[in-house]
Amino acid sequence: MSNINASAAFLTGGGGAPAAKFPVPNTTVTGTIVGDIELMQQREFGTGAPLTWGDGKPKLQLIVTLKTPTGEQRVFVKGQMRTAIAAAVKRAGRTQLDPGGSLSVTYVGNGEPARPGISGAKQYSAVYAPPASGQAEVLGTAPAAAGPVNPFPVTAAPAPNPVTVGNPFLTGTVTTPEAQAALAALS
Repeated sequence: MSNINASAAFLTGGGGAPAAKFPVPNTTVTGTIVGDIELMQQREFGTGAPLTWGDGKPKLQLIVTLKTPTGEQRVFVKGQMRTAIAAAVKRAGRTQLDPGGSLSVTYVGNGEPARPGISGAKQYSAVYAPPASGQAEVLGTAPAAAGPVNPFPVTAAPAPNPVTVGNPFLTGTVTTPEAQAALAALS
């Protein structure tokens, strides 16, 4: 987080845009990456205590802010979502998420439960499109009017009549023709 963003969050008492929600399978959050992509230690739900691995190393997460049609939302990238986004970035021929790129994350269902009585971990699919060619990939160096076009419209969950995309790297569904066309272009 930059010093300016950190001071604004501290002075206003806020932590930024609201968190993206993935309440039911087929929920998709899509938008253009804006602002800083933050690497931060995960916190325990309820207490806010920093989480660590058994060896004492911090459990980390990325916080990615997306500009969506309904406003800015933060995606907390950890666990299986990290795996899905890493695969999407690799499919796009990149090694990282870039401000100005488009990211679409879909909650596709739950995996096998770790133990009886507990839901399995949420499983995700993701699609990433880097910023358009010629566009500055460092936020703030491109003219403001030259923002990227978001090829992935937001779909509400649950989506009616999902269409399975014939891409062996994706496990989710895409519900709009525009998103299908964008996926086909990446394949």
